[in-house]
Amino acid sequence: MIDINQVRDELLALPNVVGVGIGYKVTDGEIVTDADGNPIECIVVSVERKVSITDLGPGERVPAMVAGEPTDVVETGPISIISNLPAETAAVDPQQRIRPITPGLSIGLNPGVTAGTLGFIVSKAGSSARYLLSNWHVIATNNTPVGDRSVTSITQPGNADGGSPPSDVVAQLSEFAPITSSGTAPIPIPSECNIAAATANALNFVAGRIGSNTRLTPVLETLDEPDTDNLVDAAIGVIEVEYDRTTPEIGVVTETATPTLGMQVQKFGRTTSYTVGTITQVSATFVVQGYPDGPATFVDQVAITADRGSFLAGGDSGSGLCDMNARAVGLCFAGSQTIGIANTWPNVAAALNVTPAQA
Repeated sequence: MIDINQVRDELLALPNVVGVGIGYKVTDGEIVTDADGNPIECIVVSVERKVSITDLGPGERVPAMVAGEPTDVVETGPISIISNLPAETAAVDPQQRIRPITPGLSIGLNPGVTAGTLGFIVSKAGSSARYLLSNWHVIATNNTPVGDRSVTSITQPGNADGGSPPSDVVAQLSEFAPITSSGTAPIPIPSECNIAAATANALNFVAGRIGSNTRLTPVLETLDEPDTDNLVDAAIGVIEVEYDRTTPEIGVVTETATPTLGMQVQKFGRTTSYTVGTITQVSATFVVQGYPDGPATFVDQVAITADRGSFLAGGDSGSGLCDMNARAVGLCFAGSQTIGIANTWPNVAAALNVTPAQA
């Protein structure tokens, strides 16, 4: 297996690159195979748009081989959270007020988010409660601790589809995995050194006497940017109404699996309803636009290519990703014109300590 961590930072630093993952080498629309007929794995480099090699400097080109592995450049367009709702949608029922609530329906923090999708009904060890699982950017929207918030109500449908509190409230935000922006500023660590403090005070006194507004603060060190890698865009809310665990077109999800390259998958979302696709990248890193504090980098993601049309569209954020045996394998949250992107189920489960509800 290709170790993507050895090369991702080098490739993401190239202009126009928005993602790096592991996929199958594709030429003229066909998967390339070896002499035994096995598909050849490669490093897939996603770019906003393909440009002529003559328009790139030598240090700006994606090498044909990286760390002894072949590369494949794929044009995806920019990657962003799936939040901009289209003017018209093909799916009508998921946007209506439906009771009992089920996965696949329109939900959202309200007041707040326009609308996203309820992904799965889940449970937590040690709790008899049931929770709805969706995206951070659908039912949390910021990193303010739940206990410090004035708004935790989640409605079905989301407010873009006519939902409003209190009559449409179905859950209360209870937990989320914080999102870290890729542009977080360096963190200064205050110094406890008396000599450093005395020196800074003396220099600040001189600065004040000469009319300067600049002041020094002694620090132990200034860290480089903290680890800004995110694994999941996920949050849960404790359910307050009757629920049904049945996802339309998919069924009741009680089991889980790890997503793999080439796996056929399905989802049901607020906007595009039921779609089927294939996982075309694993262990992928994407720089995702649309977060309030700037782009966020997500690692260990999967990319999905639809069998036809788009796998995800605005409003499908939070859709539960399943294999064709109705096992949970991920949580959809972002995409582009050509691919959908999902967190893996193992990472979601670990971040929030959840499992599909069994009743």
